[in-house]
Amino acid sequence: MNHLLLILTVALLFACQSPQEETKKELSHLFIDMPQGVGWDQKDSCSFLYVSAQKDSFLLKGGLKCRGGLSSAYGKHNYSLEFTKDFELCNLPAEDDWILHASYIDKTFMRHKLSYDLFRQMSPQNIAPQSSFIQVTYNGDYHGIYLAMQRVNAKILGLSKKDTTAFLFKEPGIFYEHSNQQESKTGNYYFQKHPKFKKVDKHAHLARVNHFLFHASDAEFLADVGKYFDLDNIVDWHLLLLLSNNSDGILKNFYCYQVKDGKGLRIIPWDYDHAFGRDGNGDRNDLERNVDPQRAVLIQRLMTIELNNDYPRKLRERYAELRRSGVFSEINFNTRIEEMRQEILPYIQRNFEQWPVNGAYYPDSNDFEIEVKILSDYFPKRLKMLDNRFGYQK
Repeated sequence: MNHLLLILTVALLFACQSPQEETKKELSHLFIDMPQGVGWDQKDSCSFLYVSAQKDSFLLKGGLKCRGGLSSAYGKHNYSLEFTKDFELCNLPAEDDWILHASYIDKTFMRHKLSYDLFRQMSPQNIAPQSSFIQVTYNGDYHGIYLAMQRVNAKILGLSKKDTTAFLFKEPGIFYEHSNQQESKTGNYYFQKHPKFKKVDKHAHLARVNHFLFHASDAEFLADVGKYFDLDNIVDWHLLLLLSNNSDGILKNFYCYQVKDGKGLRIIPWDYDHAFGRDGNGDRNDLERNVDPQRAVLIQRLMTIELNNDYPRKLRERYAELRRSGVFSEINFNTRIEEMRQEILPYIQRNFEQWPVNGAYYPDSNDFEIEVKILSDYFPKRLKMLDNRFGYQK
């Protein structure tokens, strides 16, 4: 209890501080009280104090654990948290499960949010996590700027628990003829997330999809691919890959789900911090190494089968539509980037005092403003390249 009182005192001090006057928008702040320390295997009980941007305070209970693969090496960890009841964190739709993403390797903090927001903007049928910037303090230590993100689950997808044909998988190896994923101890080979694997095993459907992708004749493939996949969604995912230049997003870094039988598999993008001018190893990558979505057998066959194949035309026309509507435009990208910049700028100095810009795992010592300029400068070059590729003229 004494530790919680200390956290409350620190929170009140933070709440009295004003951000720089360049922006009027404040960031919400989550104070985590977990004296026993946070682990990796399970969510251990802890207390939270949430101070909203409007300075409203809420005491919450729940659990917390660290999350991440390669990112686990970074000092600034990602977290999975679960409140004991649904809560509107940062005015996002009420959920009990949340992700606090450190965005450590992306000094702009923007690439995840930009990717997901753009994908949703492309079509109301596209689903991607909603997110908002937040400050995090852990056991009295300021941990900086995070991205509070929805967890991809049955709830945000509108999947009915009563519909046995609905399902959700994370990074299933359906685009590998011989999947390089290792079967887990539980047998959850394709990483089924919904329904619970122990209750209902939906792997047989993805096995049929995988067999279809690699073994259907060209005529069978073109006749039936629309039954296996929602091709409008695949077109938008394909274009997001081309726009973002995210090579990691082709064979992994996505969820796939089905709302109900006969609706086809749909893709949700995930993990886009190495994109928009930064490569997987942190190197600059504007046009030097272009993403090749045809590494995925689905897109490879959609793009190369010549017999009565309508997909290349649909891709070209959809790109032109997004250009004409302004979704794929420098104005849209720059407006979104500047809005995010203004929102987090007053908190940047303090974040990088905790996590220096020349710290471990960063490829260089660029500061926030230099990285934002890299991001902004990326889009005109990328759009010019894509305009030429698709023969688009304003």
